[in-house]
Amino acid sequence: MTVHYDPKNLLITVKNAGRLEHEKDVILHIEGYRTGSDRADRDVHLVRSEQPVNIDMLMVGELRVLTGLSRHRNAQQVAEKVSRKSDLLWLLKGIKILSNSNS
Repeated sequence: MTVHYDPKNLLITVKNAGRLEHEKDVILHIEGYRTGSDRADRDVHLVRSEQPVNIDMLMVGELRVLTGLSRHRNAQQVAEKVSRKSDLLWLLKGIKILSNSNS
């Protein structure tokens, strides 16, 4: 999975190798908005299809696609991919450790 930031156009593109070929990349727009009457009262959020994006849920969803967890159709397939779930948990722990060390 790669994330590309375009500062000129305020765009973030998420390319996921686990996605099927006909599925499009995730393109997010960085949008600022005012939170108060003062000029400095501003905040930023990510927008996709003119709707605010919950970045935590987006990343979990992208990681599920990357590991193949979102492609389940029945319980047997879920049982066959339990090892992939443990890989996802390991990856999420690594991301949490990295985000805590950057704080």
